[in-house]
Amino acid sequence: MFKKGTYLFSIATVFLFILAFLHTVGISNQPVDPEGLDIIERMKNYSIDMVFMETNLFNIQTSLGLSITIFLVLIAVINTIIANSGTYLVHKISGVNAFFMWAIVGMYYYFEILAPLTIFGLAALLFTITYFATFHKVKERP
Repeated sequence: MFKKGTYLFSIATVFLFILAFLHTVGISNQPVDPEGLDIIERMKNYSIDMVFMETNLFNIQTSLGLSITIFLVLIAVINTIIANSGTYLVHKISGVNAFFMWAIVGMYYYFEILAPLTIFGLAALLFTITYFATFHKVKERP
């Protein structure tokens, strides 16, 4: 994985595994203060009628959080495979990863959630640096 020319990409990929773990820990952390527990209880009691099922707001929020975690793990696994393929593909995938990470950063910025904003911002920055660091090595597709 840490092949010549793909060091930054490999570091960013390892960081994605760490980020997925931290994201899982973050979304599973329940509040301990009375106000937070009251909000969780209200979310669980707020029922949403969907087409084939009835669910609550807490389940929807939890499933969206877990979806981001699964997304991060899948990207990291794919990146691990790509890291051995050469600079051209690393360059292209770094650009795609940077785009998606900056989109997630924008979402957390909009909702003013500082912890994931900072961590995802670091991941976006790593992939952006990787994209530009490999830019001069890629003239055209081999």
